[in-house]
Amino acid sequence: MALRDYGITEIMPVFQKFLPRTYVDQLIENSSKDFYQRALTPTVLQWGFVYQRLSADHTYDEVVAHLKSGAADHLSVDREKPLSARLLSESTAAYSKGRQRFPLEVAKQTMTYAAQQIQQLVSSWHGHPVSLIDGSTFMMRPTESLIKDYGVQTNQHGTNYWMVLRGVATFCLRSGVVTAFAEGPYKTSEQKLALQVIKSAAVNTVFAGDCNFGIFSTVQAAREAQCHVVFRLTDVRANKIAGRTLQPGDDLQVHWTPSRHDQLNEGMSTEPIAGRVLFLRVEFENFPAIDLYLFTTLQDQRIYTPDELVKLYGFRLHAELNLRYVKEQLKMGELKGKSPDSVRKELYGGLLTYNLIRGSMMEAAGEANLSPLHLSFTSCWRRLRSTSAIINATASPERIAEIIAHLISRLGLCKLPQRKIQRFEPRLVRPRPRPYGFLKGDRQQARREHIQQLQRAG
Repeated sequence: MALRDYGITEIMPVFQKFLPRTYVDQLIENSSKDFYQRALTPTVLQWGFVYQRLSADHTYDEVVAHLKSGAADHLSVDREKPLSARLLSESTAAYSKGRQRFPLEVAKQTMTYAAQQIQQLVSSWHGHPVSLIDGSTFMMRPTESLIKDYGVQTNQHGTNYWMVLRGVATFCLRSGVVTAFAEGPYKTSEQKLALQVIKSAAVNTVFAGDCNFGIFSTVQAAREAQCHVVFRLTDVRANKIAGRTLQPGDDLQVHWTPSRHDQLNEGMSTEPIAGRVLFLRVEFENFPAIDLYLFTTLQDQRIYTPDELVKLYGFRLHAELNLRYVKEQLKMGELKGKSPDSVRKELYGGLLTYNLIRGSMMEAAGEANLSPLHLSFTSCWRRLRSTSAIINATASPERIAEIIAHLISRLGLCKLPQRKIQRFEPRLVRPRPRPYGFLKGDRQQARREHIQQLQRAG
């Protein structure tokens, strides 16, 4: 679609290629919920999910301020009275209640649809789509309904105030978009969540993951889904599969037979899995070598050479970086929802925004003849954020096309620095001085104790 075809009726014109309004309207019409026309229609709420993560402070109030400014008046179905005039209050209550009405299935499907549209623009790896798989955790404040679904965490010091949600995501190798996501309580293992995302993958997908996923049950699920894997193994497991102590440079054809200690997936074949075990010593200038044990079901050694497999596994680091962008740049490390339904909508709404940003980066990289992985996610997010504030209902289609064309050319210039020296940094941060101590336990109890201290001092 050419830039001149963008119209002001879209949720945001720059994202039209990846999430057209017609698709969102159709999803909402087919959803299990019935809606009557309010000021905050489902389409407006869908844009609210996206804009909240594009904005600088990611708050409900930021979305309300945006809607009241008139920048989203084009989304209103009432042409006689603009959306900004229909919103009488500056309170966030109406927007919060609207999010509660929004169908969760629509939030999930829009994320998946945007990923599929973007993936059509990328090339395959030796004829395979590649998904980088990794897991992370997200914090939540305790509420009665969240505790019921996700439970609480305890340690030797007692019950932890923060609740923790565990998630596993797969990212497209070429574009970096989230292709699938599964979540559950903290006690749910990443391997169990990985089964959900593997089942949803396209046939012939190659999954690349670290040794956390290099176990028989995960490879078993990939075989059941007619997919392939390139997983890192521990040295003990690699030697056991090979039947001997591996030496650097080994590339052996093997059949991985489950041991009595391996957890098996119910209903799946337990036959040995044919593949290769590799032991490669990766050298770095001025740094110690890394011993890399890999298992892959890609058996053709002429096409999938050890160098190709090592290079592919090296891209797995991007899954960690992408999760960091989601949690740090889009501020999703701490989820604000107070119910399981609202938490999940917040998650999928944020992942949709992440995918739309990646889609714009894909478009910009294509025009600049670059890989999208060479562009800075943070810089592109900032420019999309600033542009979203100036595209509004008063702009003409010609002006919109001009703004978008300029934006895409700017995104193509947001290149990551090309460092001459490879950086290896410890995963540590410097502690910052804090004027106050840490609050432990119940806040109301702490408040009562503090009042008692003040009374005694008085």
